[in-house]
Amino acid sequence: VADDIEKAIETYQLWKQTYPRDFTPPNNLANRYDQIGQFDKGAEEAREALRREPNHPFPYSHLARAYMGLNRFDEAKAIIQKALALKLEILNFHILLYGIAFLQGDSAEMQRQLDWMKGKPQEYFIFSLQAATAQFSGKLRQAREFSRKAIELAQRGNFKEPAAIIAAGQALAEANFGNFREARDRAAEALAIARSEIALFNAANALALSGAVDQGQTLMEEAGTRFPADTIFNNVALPIFRARFEIDRGNPEKAIQLLQPAQPYEIGYLAVPYVRGQAYLRLRKGSEAAAEFQRILDHKGALFQTNPPYIFAMAQLGLGRAWAVAGDIPKSRKAYQDFLALWKDADPDIPILQQAKQEYAKLQAGQ
Repeated sequence: VADDIEKAIETYQLWKQTYPRDFTPPNNLANRYDQIGQFDKGAEEAREALRREPNHPFPYSHLARAYMGLNRFDEAKAIIQKALALKLEILNFHILLYGIAFLQGDSAEMQRQLDWMKGKPQEYFIFSLQAATAQFSGKLRQAREFSRKAIELAQRGNFKEPAAIIAAGQALAEANFGNFREARDRAAEALAIARSEIALFNAANALALSGAVDQGQTLMEEAGTRFPADTIFNNVALPIFRARFEIDRGNPEKAIQLLQPAQPYEIGYLAVPYVRGQAYLRLRKGSEAAAEFQRILDHKGALFQTNPPYIFAMAQLGLGRAWAVAGDIPKSRKAYQDFLALWKDADPDIPILQQAKQEYAKLQAGQ
């Protein structure tokens, strides 16, 4: 039942009760809960796994990830430092420390974590993490270069699936930012490397957002055939894809209905409230849209996990648009200003940045 998260959780719970000294079931439960953004439960299970086995790195990693998802950054760092003091060392500690340092604005710590990764088998993370932070700030030219280096390093080490995921992730970022030709090219690159689950999902959405809906639909059908019992595909990826399609067709109410199965997982996959917010914008329900975008901004710690960091900036822009629709001009103005501050060093030719500047200028002119 590996692909069916709910059945997996049920099995691990039974395993945990049956074997009260085995750290594996609470450890794996923590991982599953973290994956779907249920960080409170993830933290609880990780603490139980640590109680059962204090000398394994995985429970420390899962607890740190849960604390990060709960915006408890100092506690997340402390847990990792405790593990490192015990001579427990895994790559994920350094990925988490990099993400926390970025969210706290600590560039020196970010560099320390990148330096640690040099020469390691998965050295490509140096560049994939830098690509993610460049995307967050709208520095797309930098992000493309970092992604290219990450893909090359991953393929050189025969990490084909991660290479495809990085390419597909860059494709989705390009599509969300309005660079449709680049998005289609990067999606094709990803699929030529490997047709893994995440690569298929991201490439399909990138293609659909870029106008190649039929190609995206074909990829989603392929994923459905290959992963028929997959919880994330059936309850998150497919509803997001279909909801975006209905929004484009002028059916935002149907889009909101389609997203209902994804609600239990939406903090783990913040594209869910983002797309719901887009649907509310189409319905001219500004306050409802603002609540969806604010939900993303309130869960900053869920970035660098299953969520691309740039969704935070996209939500900030969405919040400005939502408050404008709601008629709350001071809040709208503040949200636009916050977005433009985030993207003060962004590439000036990004379509959504140009749109945002035009919208903000009209807002100012309407004072």
